[in-house]
Amino acid sequence: MTIDRALCVLIERSELAFVADFFEVARSRFPRPHQARLAIAGGMAYFVAPDLPMNKAACLGIDRDVSDADIDRLTAFYTQRDAPARIVVSEISDPTLAPRLEARGYRPMHDQYGLIGELRDMDGYYDERVRPSRDIRAWALAATEAWTGVDPSAPDAHLVGECLGYAPVRSRWRSCSKGR
Repeated sequence: MTIDRALCVLIERSELAFVADFFEVARSRFPRPHQARLAIAGGMAYFVAPDLPMNKAACLGIDRDVSDADIDRLTAFYTQRDAPARIVVSEISDPTLAPRLEARGYRPMHDQYGLIGELRDMDGYYDERVRPSRDIRAWALAATEAWTGVDPSAPDAHLVGECLGYAPVRSRWRSCSKGR
């Protein structure tokens, strides 16, 4: 398998397509005030609901430069919604993006890495205790608690997992965030 820029762009765009699907499910099934998306610098920014990990911007600067005006618009997009701006900065993003974000007070949160491999070359294990379920709400609450640490009795706790459950499957990386 050849790992080149084209494959990296495909992976980045696939991640963004997943977030787009999540956004569309949330908007149609769980409408909330201020839900919005913003096309910016060749990528997209999404806001679904307060405190969700899916509120983020990705694919910025993959195929074009990111201007200071783009960063201003992106910051304002999240500030207007009283939400932290989570911006995924990829190794293939505009190389000036991360340092300019840091100069404006954004701080790296964590690194994410996509692992690529031929599935036919990998061994796997099926856990017999795992059973399929059609109860998306139950799965959503369990997944949300495990993934985000949110108390499953909290308002909207099910939203992340339930949107993941309903989103079509279509289908780094460095993330920067500026807190509230």
